[in-house]
Amino acid sequence: MSRKLLSIILIVVLVSAMIPMVAWAAGVTITTDKPAYTINEKMVITISGNTSDDAFVSIYQKGARVDQYGPYEYVNSLIAGKWEVNAPSEAGEYEIRVYTNDHDEGSLLAKIPLEVKYITDRVATIKLDKAAYTPNENMVVIVEGVSKAQMDSSAFVSIYKKGARHDQYGVYAYIRDLIANKWEVAAPYETGEYEMRVYAADHAYTDEALLVSVPFTVSGNPIEFSEGYEGISGWAVGEINEAVSNNLITEKVVVEFQKPITREEFAELAIKLYEAITGKVAEPAPASTFTDTTNPEILKAYNLDIIKGVGDGKFAPANPVTRQEIATMLLRVIKAALPNVDTSVASPAVFTDDYEIADWAREGINYFASKGIIKGANGAFLPLANTTREAAIALIKRTFDSFSEI
Repeated sequence: MSRKLLSIILIVVLVSAMIPMVAWAAGVTITTDKPAYTINEKMVITISGNTSDDAFVSIYQKGARVDQYGPYEYVNSLIAGKWEVNAPSEAGEYEIRVYTNDHDEGSLLAKIPLEVKYITDRVATIKLDKAAYTPNENMVVIVEGVSKAQMDSSAFVSIYKKGARHDQYGVYAYIRDLIANKWEVAAPYETGEYEMRVYAADHAYTDEALLVSVPFTVSGNPIEFSEGYEGISGWAVGEINEAVSNNLITEKVVVEFQKPITREEFAELAIKLYEAITGKVAEPAPASTFTDTTNPEILKAYNLDIIKGVGDGKFAPANPVTRQEIATMLLRVIKAALPNVDTSVASPAVFTDDYEIADWAREGINYFASKGIIKGANGAFLPLANTTREAAIALIKRTFDSFSEI
């Protein structure tokens, strides 16, 4: 082989390697406007060349069969050969393929690799109004540089203890909900070293999804909660402050006290209660237990049979928890922590809405109503009603008072 011919071959190979997002086969080419995308980001895919009337372009997971297609469009319906479509909602390796029809693997005309990431740049920034705070002090957090695609993917800002795992988040806010990029939040009630982090997507608890992290400290004497702070009612002040003293609360529930508590938030409180009563650290179930959460506190509660899923492998962490669910979860905490406790009730209270109480919830409702921990309203129990954060904290504290010395 002559040197001249070898040089030409090398040039062709190098030029081909410099254009990774263009592919051709049978005269058909696929081109993308960017080499990589964040999840849900708008993509512009261009198809050129001669195709049949039934030819279509689609996004596939890498290595998928021809019939395992995702979003697709017929090539002859494209305007100027351009297809605008959102990137997949999960990070990973994909392919863009063009087929002459949707029934035959042999009808593949062209394909190119597609890389979808949580982050294609790291331009996001966090600015704190101070580097150190006292417990519960108001913090002003400015978050900038988060892309629209990341906001559409529920990018969030959250408080973490220094060095905590990605799934051990505290109070948080979605970036899309911030007004003028500003988040005002109470500093943690416990002293120590913390981080303010921004992640590119909800439930994306990986190094790859972390956009930015800024450290801060909390020191000094704790500020006691008082009536009106974050909506606290006067009756709840004492019980909430006692719950803080006994390490029975989490960062998530010491804001917006009138907001209904969620399944995730109450599961975390339930574990706080269990560990406070027993003096033991609960062990979590495998991270794959649920498809919609890897929160270790939820996994601890599942492992102790304190909580269950809602079906299809899901836990529904953001759903509000009902009063009858709370009574049942509290009962399971007591049974897990103190297996010899007798929870039978000789003469259960009778509520006017007894017909609304689920059979699986009766034992917990009867038991905690008999102890005066959970009360009804005007003769009704309201089993399907939700519970505010302040009321849930009070229930946890009252249960701790009743059982911590047994």
